[in-house]
Amino acid sequence: MLGEIIQVFAQKSYPYHDGRPQSEDVDGGLIMQCAIYGIRFTEHIAGQRVISVEAIETSLGNPKKDGSLRMAAAINMKLESGGIAIVIANYLNQPSTRVWGNEELRIFGTNGFLKTNIYDNTMEVYTKNTKEVYESKQQRSLFEILIDCIASGKPLPIHPYELTHPTRMAILAKKSAI
Repeated sequence: MLGEIIQVFAQKSYPYHDGRPQSEDVDGGLIMQCAIYGIRFTEHIAGQRVISVEAIETSLGNPKKDGSLRMAAAINMKLESGGIAIVIANYLNQPSTRVWGNEELRIFGTNGFLKTNIYDNTMEVYTKNTKEVYESKQQRSLFEILIDCIASGKPLPIHPYELTHPTRMAILAKKSAI
């Protein structure tokens, strides 16, 4: 429907709170704990395999004077198809949003684009002459599906290599971070 995917934009934003660890050794830090979702969105929703990553982070805005917690990160990605993607992640979500994980996804193709809306659980698809709105229906989590496959002996819906590829890309992004 969207044609050839050219660009993906993903955002993941969590709120800062005093209990958030300053040390990345506790929860993996911003890229491993938050930005990884944007990489997953790119691969699992946009269907675009990430082949290279480069990240930049900042501690600017950290409420703790000498804290080492990174407050914002951006990851530039090259896609196997030749397209590009960017993930932004931060601990700057505000309580007024009334959502814990403020996230957005935009997928731009040659025939149209898709955008998500977390506030009403919809996805809008825009093409040359149409706008379609799809409502999200509650589905089983991937974890529930995986447990069911293990218990029943059914094949996994996603090969383990594909399932863990975003994690490998997040590790590479963290290693590249400046």
